[in-house]
Amino acid sequence: DSFWGYSMAIMDSGVPGRAQMGVQKSLSAITGLGEKEFNPQVHFIEKITIDVFGFSRGAATARYAIYLLLKDKKCLYKRLQNQGYEI
Repeated sequence: DSFWGYSMAIMDSGVPGRAQMGVQKSLSAITGLGEKEFNPQVHFIEKITIDVFGFSRGAATARYAIYLLLKDKKCLYKRLQNQGYEI
């Protein structure tokens, strides 16, 4: 990212870009262990607790990340359900 990206909170440094990156990293951590993929027949997810926090721009990013997890066409619920997990 460039100086302008950081100073104006646009491009990859902006709220949507940072929130999307965080969501993708979180989903990767939940659905895969390195090279091993979770198998819903073997692995059971009883509960997922998501804590988000931030100050100023970070708080806006945290709120937007929750929006992406709940309202996006491919929300966390649907992604796990599509992988065979019973929700």
